[in-house]
Amino acid sequence: MIHTNRDVLRSLKNNDPDFEQFCITDERGDDGPEDDAYHPIDGEDMGWLGYYVGNSIYLREITFFQTIDTESSFYKEMSNNRSIEGVDFSYYNLLDGKIFSMLTPFFKNNNNLIYIKISGCTLGVRAIRQLSLAIGSCNTSLKNIDITNNLIEDGNLVDVIVALSMHSPLEHLDLSNMDIGEVNECTALATLLRCTTSELQTLNLGSNNIDDEGVEVLVDALANVSNKLQVLYLKKNYSITTRGWKAVSTLLEMPGSKLINLDVSPNNNIGAKEALVFAKALVNNSTLKRLAIFVGGNVHTPVEGWRAFSQLLCDTSSVNKTYLSNHTLENLTSEWRSYDQSIPNDIVSLLDLNSSLDDKRQVAMFKILRNHSYFNMAPFFEWEFKVLPLIICWFAKAYYHTGEYRDRLKIRRMKLSTIYDFIKEFPMLYIEPVTRKEIVECSALEDQLQGGELVEIRQRKDRAMRRLGMK
Repeated sequence: MIHTNRDVLRSLKNNDPDFEQFCITDERGDDGPEDDAYHPIDGEDMGWLGYYVGNSIYLREITFFQTIDTESSFYKEMSNNRSIEGVDFSYYNLLDGKIFSMLTPFFKNNNNLIYIKISGCTLGVRAIRQLSLAIGSCNTSLKNIDITNNLIEDGNLVDVIVALSMHSPLEHLDLSNMDIGEVNECTALATLLRCTTSELQTLNLGSNNIDDEGVEVLVDALANVSNKLQVLYLKKNYSITTRGWKAVSTLLEMPGSKLINLDVSPNNNIGAKEALVFAKALVNNSTLKRLAIFVGGNVHTPVEGWRAFSQLLCDTSSVNKTYLSNHTLENLTSEWRSYDQSIPNDIVSLLDLNSSLDDKRQVAMFKILRNHSYFNMAPFFEWEFKVLPLIICWFAKAYYHTGEYRDRLKIRRMKLSTIYDFIKEFPMLYIEPVTRKEIVECSALEDQLQGGELVEIRQRKDRAMRRLGMK
């Protein structure tokens, strides 16, 4: 529904429970006003809008695209609001931080505020200071902070990072495209990760100037949240070399790692050597689904790089190694379910197989059936026939989950071949129980048969007893 300014004011005044978010902007779409947008008119007193915002009990999010005159009572009235959970300043004139200063009561007294976003703004020294004070004064624990794509001087972000230490339940932190790279910034961020953010699930540090030294400091600190962190973006940090990527790869080897999405693309410093580093780190990893490493023209990966990932996804050197291959990794590019043409088809096929089934035992099953026609049973002979029922059960499950006639025919042949190998290795273990059963059956029939049939059954019984050395 398209809202006019009057509609927005009416919804706020009447505390419409369906009116949960709106933006203040001077921009209008080609077809007229945007949904849930308030468009200030030159010279308009914004005090009434601030009053209704301050008294709303259902408003959850407000976005600022247009600066409101500080002479207006808007900010003072808005500070009375206690329902807003998220506030977004996008491409907004922060008036050198004066906006944060005027909203101090809002930040301090709103217990529901969990999300702050500042994007496309200019953050000078004074603005950073006021923002830090606002974050530090929040009377609640923020969970989501996006400070991204802002114009800022080198090293000025430290105060904001320190202020975030007041919010231990922080779950999402986006500091992308903020020119982070100074040693003091990386150290402050590492201290935050090590000492405060034990609940962090998403960290975006893409498009910064982090180098090897900085990323090593950060990786060491990320060990503190390795059991929670699920998404890590480090793309477009062009100063990171092989040394730094080796440090990053250790995150994939940490016991209990919960990382499902690691984005290191596009980086000119990632090639065959780095591909081998990440492939090796993923050998025992069963959580990562996406490793964004290969993107378009940035890929300079010779055969050995692709071979490393092919072997990671399906090691065909033995059935056991195929079973122990990586069945979790689903994507190697910057977009989900999107593949660069430079990635070999066999790797794309394996990634598709990994993503097609939630049950990774079935994924392993299909990889085994695709790449092996014979099972070497020798390693299992030490358990004699005890393991055979388990293997036969595995073939039965494979048959059930396979719809192709050719695959089912292959499963039957492999099943018979496996049974034959066991009987060939342990003939007496098979012959004795079968022969004893035959003797018992013949003995039971002796009292029921006469004449030629009785003679025949006795001869059959005698042959069975001779096979066991009983005669």
